[in-house]
Amino acid sequence: MRYIDPWGLSIPEEDRDYEVMLGAIIAKNGGEIVRIEHGGSADLFGVVSITVRIGDVEETYRLGRDFRMVNERAIIDHTRLMEDFGLTQIQATHRTGDRFTRIEDAAMAFGLMFYQRSLDERQEWGASIRKNADGTYSFTGVTNSLTSTLTWRRRDATLDNLMDWERSHVVIHGIQRPDVVATIHTHWAHLATREFTYTVDYIQPSHINRIFLVNQIGDVLSSERPPGSVPAGESGYAGFPHFNPTRLFNIRGRG
Repeated sequence: MRYIDPWGLSIPEEDRDYEVMLGAIIAKNGGEIVRIEHGGSADLFGVVSITVRIGDVEETYRLGRDFRMVNERAIIDHTRLMEDFGLTQIQATHRTGDRFTRIEDAAMAFGLMFYQRSLDERQEWGASIRKNADGTYSFTGVTNSLTSTLTWRRRDATLDNLMDWERSHVVIHGIQRPDVVATIHTHWAHLATREFTYTVDYIQPSHINRIFLVNQIGDVLSSERPPGSVPAGESGYAGFPHFNPTRLFNIRGRG
């Protein structure tokens, strides 16, 4: 029996249009940044063009025409990289296990992949962020409200019949792993708070001292606590500055 999506919440993966970090996608496909041109005050970071190479193919992208800057990273449509370098969608987008030099980049990569999807599907998405042995960061264990509901609440759940309170919760997996250093999730509901909603957002194992949120207007927020705020091996919210997160940047490049 073929499943019919009456609300149009499910968009096939191949039809989704993602924005990605140019440098990260080039690096993960064995390429390199050949040249970065700076000039005047055209942008906060002064970048006006970036030339990159994968194999024998070299392309130059210009600010405004081809990419925009967010948190010191060039953001470009993934389909452009598929066309220019013959990449598959998986190669041209951010995926679980991809490695990023900054934890904020791992958070941005997750946001670029799941912010708009969260709005479209009217459900939260979440993941853990681990620190790899080489000092890089990866988002992993991606989950959402539907999988959380299927696992913990009821087996007949579908994307269309989730109740409002189910759509506003996500259970993040793998947080007991010692290499997990942060968690991240989305908010989609227009009328919901634009900050961390419940005390439960702050309840983390002792080794996780940072949490991220991508809210419904695309702000990426962060809350951090001093290491040792919670006794080793226990979980709690002590140390986090409740309801006073730091706004890092906007995934859409707004303000």
